[in-house]
Amino acid sequence: MRPFYALDSRWSAGGVALDDDRRSALYFLGEEAAEYQHARRYASVFGGWSKGLRNGFATRWTAGLTSDDNQFTEVPDPELPPLIPENRKLVYPFVAVEIVEDDFSGGNRCLFSAS
Repeated sequence: MRPFYALDSRWSAGGVALDDDRRSALYFLGEEAAEYQHARRYASVFGGWSKGLRNGFATRWTAGLTSDDNQFTEVPDPELPPLIPENRKLVYPFVAVEIVEDDFSGGNRCLFSAS
């Protein structure tokens, strides 16, 4: 992973992957009321570019792709009633722009960020 580590950084790139399988519970009035098994496969990659610090500002563009696959089933040997959410798989691109001002007296601040 290589983030924009300084205001004059010209590029960034990275990614993350997650493979998780867990028991999840639903609560009612603070008590566990139902349960389900949740398997999640998540991956995201991105690349960013910038012209660096210009006239006291850095404009950074980032684009990437995310895949988020969630599968829900009953828990083996359940202790609570099952309540199974619908499976969902999301695959989507994203684009973000960030404008950061170099202003030490007030600290670096992000003037605009959108994705």
